[in-house]
Amino acid sequence: MAANSPLPVVWLGGAPATCKSTVAWQVLSDLAGQGPCVRYLDNDQIGMLPPPPDEDPNC
Repeated sequence: MAANSPLPVVWLGGAPATCKSTVAWQVLSDLAGQGPCVRYLDNDQIGMLPPPPDEDPNC
C-alpha cells in the first residue's frame, strides 16, 4: 500500500451477544493467512485499560 493510500478498515457493529467478536477474530485469521498486515481492536478491551499513573514519565 502506498504511503498516501487510504487505510482500509472493517468495522463490525451490532447488538450485544450477536457474535461480533467471533466474526472479527475469524476475519482477522482469514486475512492474516493471506499476507496483509492486519490488526484487531475491540472497544470493550480498550475500556478495560486503566489510566496511566500520574508519575508515569511516558505519558
